[in-house]
Amino acid sequence: MEWLCKSMLGIKIKGENRFEISPVIGLGVNSAKGSYQSLCGEVSVSWKKEKEGVSFELSVPINTKATFVYSEVNKELEPGEYHFSIN
Repeated sequence: MEWLCKSMLGIKIKGENRFEISPVIGLGVNSAKGSYQSLCGEVSVSWKKEKEGVSFELSVPINTKATFVYSEVNKELEPGEYHFSIN
């Protein structure tokens, strides 16, 4: 389970209220979904390969921040729900 969270989903604890989300998307897997229950709430990540790229659904709990890193994208995320695609 730890491998799934840290690698495929890319959920890494970077501080008391800080996370990094940097999923590793391999050739043989088309989607992944999971979460980590922190003291501040649930950090969740879902991704799916599509024709035009990869779609992501992320949840960052209140009183925390996260950095999303994938390919050439590096985004700072405040608490909330996120839905986006990367080509």
